[in-house]
Amino acid sequence: MDPDRSPSTPTSNPAPLLARCFVALPLDPAIQSALAQAREQWRRHLSGPAIRWVPPGQLHLTLRFFGNVLVSDLPAIAAAVESATRNCPPFQLELDRSGCFPNHRQPRVIWIGLSGEIDRLAHVQQTIAEHTRAWGDSTENRTFHPHLTVGRIKDFRPPPLGRWLESLAQCRVPEPKSWSADQILLIESRLSPAGPDHITRAVISLSPP
Repeated sequence: MDPDRSPSTPTSNPAPLLARCFVALPLDPAIQSALAQAREQWRRHLSGPAIRWVPPGQLHLTLRFFGNVLVSDLPAIAAAVESATRNCPPFQLELDRSGCFPNHRQPRVIWIGLSGEIDRLAHVQQTIAEHTRAWGDSTENRTFHPHLTVGRIKDFRPPPLGRWLESLAQCRVPEPKSWSADQILLIESRLSPAGPDHITRAVISLSPP
């Protein structure tokens, strides 16, 4: 052994760099603005439970949630989404009624449903899920129910049910309601005590064939 050389120290491979990601449809800025104004009215009507409201700039329609994926795989995921939506023209969506998951008696999530060209939306969602099956949890089998999560109830201590339902009825969907869905985003969500920080990793534009 060469005395001038010290033994090499075994090193472990660094942990892979992961990103918590999902694919989503963004909202038109006019829709975001209308929902921001509506949220202030909703705060007054729903004053009983502790609700964490989703910032209007983070409102989106999730099409596929991956969980943690390798950062090095993000370009391939974006390419798969682009392939899935190739020749897919923009389509019209519209804000619909509001509601709660799982039910009105024990609500955990306040949502706004969507209407419009839902069949085309469902086709896009299914095609993206098929093209990106190699990443994330491929065992996800829940039926796709298009909605926007606008608030999460952290501590539900409601008023009497009748008053709670009356308060929900006052949470009217604002105008304008409709917009043209013409983009799909690959988003990284970085969690923090202040809430998630969303970083757009790729923008895929929908265009006529």
